[in-house]
Amino acid sequence: MTLKLPPHFFRYLGLVLLFFFLGIGVIVLQGMAAYPGLVPLNATELQARYSYHVAYVIPFMDSVFLRLVFLNGGVALFVVVVPQFWAWVWWFRRDILEPLLVIMKGTVILLMLALGHNSFLRLYISYKTLPPGIFATMYLPHGIPEILAFVAAGIFSFFCIDSLGDFLRRNADNPGLHPGDIGLFIFNRIWRGVLIILAVLVIAAFIESRVTPLMVKMAYEAALSAG
Repeated sequence: MTLKLPPHFFRYLGLVLLFFFLGIGVIVLQGMAAYPGLVPLNATELQARYSYHVAYVIPFMDSVFLRLVFLNGGVALFVVVVPQFWAWVWWFRRDILEPLLVIMKGTVILLMLALGHNSFLRLYISYKTLPPGIFATMYLPHGIPEILAFVAAGIFSFFCIDSLGDFLRRNADNPGLHPGDIGLFIFNRIWRGVLIILAVLVIAAFIESRVTPLMVKMAYEAALSAG
C-alpha cells in the first residue's frame, strides 16, 4: 500500500519553510545591523556566563515546562485557527469566497514569517559571542522538534483552509446553514491535527526545560576547560 501525500503538500511545505526561514533571515540581518562589533566572549566573561547559567538559568528552566507547553501550543493553535476566521466575512459576502481563500493563505504566510522572526531574537548575538558547542546546544536539542511542530502547523493550516473552502462552496446556497455549523466544521477538521502538534511540542518543551540546560552547562564546561 502506497502512502499518498495530500494535494499540494510540497507547495505548502515550500511556502512554510520559505517564509519561516525568511523571518529568521530578517532577524539575523537586524542583529548584524544593530551589533556590528560583536566579538567572542573571553574566558572571564565565559566563566561569568557559566556561573549565571548554573545559578539561575537551570533552576528557572526546570520550572517552566508547563509554561512552554502553553505558550508554544498557543502559537501553533494561532497559526492553524486564525487564518480561518476570514470565513465569517464569507457569511455576509458569499460572492467573494475565492479572494477570501487567498487572504486566508496569505495570513498563514504572514504568521510563519512573524514566527520565524520572533523565535530567534538572539540568534546572531549568540552565534557571534559564544563558542560553537554552546551555541549548538542552546538551539538544536529542543529546536528540532519545536520547528517541526511549527512547520507542521503551517502546512496543516493550509490543508484546513482547502477543506473549509470546499465546505463553504458546497453550502453557498444552503438556507439552513447556521454560523455554528462553520465553527463545528473547523473544530472537527483541526482537533486531531492540533493534538498531534501539541504532543510534539510537549516533547520539545520537556527537552528545552530539562535536557537543554544541562547540555548547555556541559558545553560551557568543555569550552572553559579547552580555553
